[in-house]
Amino acid sequence: MCKKYACHRIKKTHHLDLLDFDFVSGKFQIPCVFPETVCVQRLVAFNKIRSFQEVTKNIGVHFFLDDYQFERVWNKPERYAKMLAGFACVLSPDFSMYADMPLAMQIWNHYRKMAVSQVLQNQGITVVPTLNWSTEESFQFCFDGMPKNGTIAVSSVGCCKNSSVREKWTRGMNEAVGRLKPKTILFYGSPIEFQNQGSEVVYFQPEHLQRVRKIRKGKIEVGERTKWLMENPRVIGAVAKNLGIQYDDWEDLRQEVMLQSLRCKDGFEKSKAGIQTWAWNFVRMVARKFQKNVMMPYCPVSLEEVSPRMCWKSFWCVT
Repeated sequence: MCKKYACHRIKKTHHLDLLDFDFVSGKFQIPCVFPETVCVQRLVAFNKIRSFQEVTKNIGVHFFLDDYQFERVWNKPERYAKMLAGFACVLSPDFSMYADMPLAMQIWNHYRKMAVSQVLQNQGITVVPTLNWSTEESFQFCFDGMPKNGTIAVSSVGCCKNSSVREKWTRGMNEAVGRLKPKTILFYGSPIEFQNQGSEVVYFQPEHLQRVRKIRKGKIEVGERTKWLMENPRVIGAVAKNLGIQYDDWEDLRQEVMLQSLRCKDGFEKSKAGIQTWAWNFVRMVARKFQKNVMMPYCPVSLEEVSPRMCWKSFWCVT
């Protein structure tokens, strides 16, 4: 294989052509971002933005989710930059750094976080870097690329119940504040005491946890269709597969289906149709509209050729 071709392909795959390697820090050459000053009233999850219909002027986007839900941002950062451009700010993707991960993997995830952050900032998006660390050994690289005297973000989700985890979190947070001296800290999750050293701390509660609590307390009514879809989420992937929707968009479609199911009137009548057929038809209706909005260039199976029978046959094949 031609070395020039291989080099070009690697640059495109890892977005080396989009990064400024004169603006890096540390021995691992972590991409840097400039400090930002932001004022936001709310943070919404990245997996909600495709169907988000409210005014985005004072709203930021966070990535405090499972990694698989935003891996596609690393794969196609320029594509998602257009979707994120309308928000007040974007927190950098929070790729996981667990203590039992190999150190090389932790460095790679921090590099990816800062690389995407630099690409988005170069596109004119206001980027707030997200803090993440594991053990004290990670302190040698996990703050590289972070701006001083700016705005940073951090999450305490999953750190409150275990005292040892909370202690490690506090130690890392104190280290971060001492090194970066931020003016503002966007704090996502339940408050944990730390040495803020005069930094302004703005707290945000996780909206998805609030929604779950409301559902459990009966404050949000969930109909038969929504209950069934929550119990059988793979059917959404089966519909997406049969309609030719790209795998990278399946999670967005799942979020859209559940959101629309909660919003739309649930008028299921057992005398007219079975719950499976009725719910499947709803998923197909939302998926067709979703596909039209996303403007998928390739659809191997026409919408007319897709039937509930085909969907249920492939339902058991989707993993």
